[in-house]
Amino acid sequence: MGDRTFHAPAVVLQQRAEGIEGAVALIPDVVSMNQNAVGCSGCRTTDGLQNSRWGIPQGHPNVTTFPSAADVELSGTLPVLSFGLMDYVTEQHVYFRHPNDGSMQRTLLSAPGGDCVRLRYGYQLRLQADGAADERLMYQQAATSLWRQSSIGSDLLSHPKPQMSPMVAIANRSYAAAVAFRPHTGFDTEGAFVEFELGGQQVGGLRSMQGAPGSIVYSRIFNSPWWNTAHMALGMYAWSQTQYAGGSAKGEANSQADRDPLDLRRRALLMVNFTLASPRAPDGQGLWSTNCYFNESTRSCSVWAGALHEIPDSVPYDRHILPNPIWRPVHSSWFDAAGCSKTAALLLRFLDQADPIDRSQLAPRVLQFVTKYADWLLSEIGMDGSIAAWFKMADGASDGTVAVPVEWLRFNSHGGVHAWFLAELYRHTNTGAYLDAARSLGEFLLREILPQQRWADFETFYSCSEKPEASYDARSGQWPRNTLSMIWAVDGLVSLHELDKGNGSSDWLGAAERVSDYMSLYQAVWSPETLGSPASAYVFGGFTSQNSDSEWLDARQSNAAEALLRVGLQAGRVDLLERGAAALRAGFALVTDQRGVMNGVFPVQNLPPSAGRPFVPAGLEPENIDHEGIPQLPARSGPDWGEVGALSAAGTFLKELGGVYIDIARNMSVGVDGVAVASVVFDDDQGGRRIGIELVNLIGSSSLPAAPFVDTFEVPLKVVGIGPGSDHVSIEVNGRLQIVASVADLRLGRAIIQVFNA
Repeated sequence: MGDRTFHAPAVVLQQRAEGIEGAVALIPDVVSMNQNAVGCSGCRTTDGLQNSRWGIPQGHPNVTTFPSAADVELSGTLPVLSFGLMDYVTEQHVYFRHPNDGSMQRTLLSAPGGDCVRLRYGYQLRLQADGAADERLMYQQAATSLWRQSSIGSDLLSHPKPQMSPMVAIANRSYAAAVAFRPHTGFDTEGAFVEFELGGQQVGGLRSMQGAPGSIVYSRIFNSPWWNTAHMALGMYAWSQTQYAGGSAKGEANSQADRDPLDLRRRALLMVNFTLASPRAPDGQGLWSTNCYFNESTRSCSVWAGALHEIPDSVPYDRHILPNPIWRPVHSSWFDAAGCSKTAALLLRFLDQADPIDRSQLAPRVLQFVTKYADWLLSEIGMDGSIAAWFKMADGASDGTVAVPVEWLRFNSHGGVHAWFLAELYRHTNTGAYLDAARSLGEFLLREILPQQRWADFETFYSCSEKPEASYDARSGQWPRNTLSMIWAVDGLVSLHELDKGNGSSDWLGAAERVSDYMSLYQAVWSPETLGSPASAYVFGGFTSQNSDSEWLDARQSNAAEALLRVGLQAGRVDLLERGAAALRAGFALVTDQRGVMNGVFPVQNLPPSAGRPFVPAGLEPENIDHEGIPQLPARSGPDWGEVGALSAAGTFLKELGGVYIDIARNMSVGVDGVAVASVVFDDDQGGRRIGIELVNLIGSSSLPAAPFVDTFEVPLKVVGIGPGSDHVSIEVNGRLQIVASVADLRLGRAIIQVFNA
């Protein structure tokens, strides 16, 4: 494991079998890695096959830092855990190789003044034997240790960067930019957001506009497992309802136009209409087409597809081979059940958040649409709680066209997204069959996926890091693992917990915590300064995709933030709430903004035209950095896998936590929007109730001296867990009385406080 994948590095072994129980974790000291970097000429090379397009120019092209690496070998008599300083070759896509043939000897560069080179590294070794006080699995302990280590993790959340503006300011700028985006003036007559008629309904969609006409992400409106219209609609609607849109508090008397200058509510409802009007699969049952190619000439979806993938029938299924070519065609005839379930779950969440008038109008249509899909889904869940990833149409014996499972990826870890949808549908309909099916899917996760962390989703094998489904590294005991299905599992398990808590069923919440802790090992608990000169970005809080890829700040961190928020609230774990807030802020790190250059958050935001990398305008984002194991600036793929997806997560956070969240009963507090909570004091005496809050402005002049946000800004304050007593509470911020709020307004996050420049 090369240090390019050291997001939260730990080498963990645990045995709970054959009467023996014990565990060990070797945790590299990443703070020491930043502090004790040593220069090297000729280090960090790539093999000849590595894709080097869109590389970020380096200050000294042939000089890098000497790398670190970690390893585990299980093939010998005894397992061996290793960590130290070692160069490696980066291979496509993406692995790290160190030949033991003498070819990797390197000459280190002398320190300034000609002093001798001093090599330093550090690590923490954690041991656990049977009967230890901490009963959590060792990887959970390692994740917590990394988050609580001084100078990284939770400490960094209370320090400046990557957020540079209040989220409402980011929303106003980035939504406007995303709606108007036109990458090819010669082809596009309007911005990325389009309105048109579909199935007799007026609909709308925010298109992916990357590449050139004909590209899979050009002029596409998606409800896929990645890019998702329903997710963007949910965020737009949430922002249209905020009472402090535009950067100042808005009273109930203000008009919708005042509160929603970008017309986000109407756009969101049109996007829901688009989803509900999407054509069903040819069998007329539950599945529907999730990918539309919008033709500007005809102003219609001229091509529909049900999935992002298809492998020709001429290639017989074999889990030991990699189909060549793997198709990700524009015209896929397959149907993706995960995309349908994710979209259906988000439609139900939209109903939960809609105002009473919109909810009453949408509920019959949404429930009819998703219930038809759910009834089909129930018929495809196996007795063991498994379900195929993809379906294709075939001729039935007597009833015409039917959907049949595809053998490719028949074993998968997609169950979480289906459990999430079905559990939420049970909450809306009280139909027991949906909850029973969700439980069955959850039990499959607990039995088949969690014990060996077999996170085998479509992206694990059939995206940029392609590999056979049977792939397994016997040397290190590692399966291919992807974070997308981990995120889905957290959502599904939390929804089951919310419905089943207290009835003696499976420990869904404990399982959700285990998945969250494992997923946390793919989240950056630091920001390395050793991987490039300049570093591609400030990466703290961001996520990567899987254990065979190398990107940082991948846009999935917005989905992960929402899942971590849910499990953190249910479990009462402030570390997971903090991780969620860190992931949320990281979602805005790559926004094109000159202040990002000045503050060292995103130093190189575009490349010269000669590089061929598509230009990303102000307010928009690429989907990640350093994707292929080199300092690299990948392109934009779509608004939901960028700034619009991050804003959707922000809308959820501000609704659930506010900009500052305090739980008096559980002694938890988290700063979400541009602030850190230094301390909270709650006085509940006969003279009146008071909450004293010490806040640190993380985006003002003291925190970001190079390019601060200098204006006073406002954030919603949410306080829960206040016991019985007086209905009004005085709120003091940094020693100054700001407001007197009712307990109800505090509980609902309707109290607004000001954050002054400092």
